[in-house]
Amino acid sequence: MAVSIFGSLQDLSLADIIQAIAGSQKTGMLYVNSNEGRSAVAFKNGFVVSASKPDLGNRLGQLLMKQYQVSDLELDTSQKEQHQTGKPLGEILLDRFLVTREQLQATMRQQVMDTVNEIVNLEEGSFSFHAET
Repeated sequence: MAVSIFGSLQDLSLADIIQAIAGSQKTGMLYVNSNEGRSAVAFKNGFVVSASKPDLGNRLGQLLMKQYQVSDLELDTSQKEQHQTGKPLGEILLDRFLVTREQLQATMRQQVMDTVNEIVNLEEGSFSFHAET
């Protein structure tokens, strides 16, 4: 991947950068370095397909609990299994029949949207977009 664009968040807003990437239907990774650490947003043909932030932690589980999809105890035992096995939390929840694939996908979409919204609101730091060639 080649760096297509880079700069300071003080000079260009992330909302403008994301609009430019979406408008040009690019595929690649947008990295944002801030005092919170390094965040990333993955694009495929201009669409956001995933996002991560250093403080994401166990957000998927927390969202599922908020939506009353899993209980505190179910989440706790699933997270313990995750730490022991290294399997993704969503896979464990599916294997235990605690959520349906549709519930998990909807929650993961919400997680990505929430994360992108948090990243867009960062005002200090730097960014770089690495487009696939």
